[in-house]
Amino acid sequence: MEDSPADASVDGAAPDGPAIARWLADRTRLSMTHGLQIARRTAALVAGVRPALPASMSPLLGPAADNVFPLPNPGPPPRDGATRVGGFATMDAQHRVSIAKAATALGWVEATALVVTCELGRLTVAQGLPQRRRESVAKYRGGRLTLSRAARGCLSLISGDQVVVGTAAGGGAMVLMAGADVLQMLTGPAPAATSAGLPALASAG
Repeated sequence: MEDSPADASVDGAAPDGPAIARWLADRTRLSMTHGLQIARRTAALVAGVRPALPASMSPLLGPAADNVFPLPNPGPPPRDGATRVGGFATMDAQHRVSIAKAATALGWVEATALVVTCELGRLTVAQGLPQRRRESVAKYRGGRLTLSRAARGCLSLISGDQVVVGTAAGGGAMVLMAGADVLQMLTGPAPAATSAGLPALASAG
């Protein structure tokens, strides 16, 4: 049976304020000690059953690497068997991108009216006319698609930049992305500059 404030009384008299305060302090101290003991036992159990982290990941995760589980690489999604056409093209000084192979796969000819839609770092090109603010007219002549200022701004493109063009047969549309963005997704971000590559600071005095 646990004690109570009444146990702090003297000769059966009602406990006074200081006695109650001492009793509360003792109970708090006991609760904290019990909680720390449980936390230490739990940490020891987890350390005993947790798989070891590969040493190669420690420099990437820093000092806290010992307390982090390695995340599995999900890998690419399973292939659906659809026929796709794509490749890299370079935007010329007239802001034109070669899409001949992808356009042929979709059955487009030079008279086809095309509209470009900007969608989160990519352009979707389909048949039709602009109806919304993020859509613009696409000029298709001689196997090349001329990108408007709005379309170039969507992908942050300038003349000479590479563009990835791709389409799925029967899909009715093609997708354009900046080559720099696609390559960065494939290779990962560049390593941060180290202090060795920075100019030395002039000493004061």
